[in-house]
Amino acid sequence: MAVVIYFSHGGETLINGEIKKLDIGNTAKLAQLIGKQLGMPTFPILAAIPYPDSYDQTLQRSKLDADKLVAIQPIAVDLKAERDIYIGFPVWWGTLPGAVATFLQQATLSGKVIHPFCTHEGSGFGNCLEVIHELVPDATIAKGLPMRGSRVGCASQAVSNWLN
Repeated sequence: MAVVIYFSHGGETLINGEIKKLDIGNTAKLAQLIGKQLGMPTFPILAAIPYPDSYDQTLQRSKLDADKLVAIQPIAVDLKAERDIYIGFPVWWGTLPGAVATFLQQATLSGKVIHPFCTHEGSGFGNCLEVIHELVPDATIAKGLPMRGSRVGCASQAVSNWLN
């Protein structure tokens, strides 16, 4: 059994060097595509205090949150029966958003296979894979899928290749 869990930010974001407003964040779009191809539902990680729509304000807050845990809302999924955990996130400041670090610390993922996927605008995974390994050392970290946020709209084949 598998589950797709992701953290995403709608509102303003940087795409190809320009700030653009998105109703649905790039990571959410990628998670939905992965969930559709796997035939699995997707579950968002939501910060208890939502990030602002403003790109600049989100950058400021995410920089402050980078080295600490961020309170998150409960996720309505029982991970005990799941073997494979697909976890997605945007890469902020070259690392995991604090909400994702919180989820990884709070969830019981020992013995699970974690399939990381991310959206970025040039950093790839940054140090995210190392951080995931530090937070869940008893899980197996599978090959991940880094995707430029600006390329999510045409990611179907890349997702299919990654899943196969």
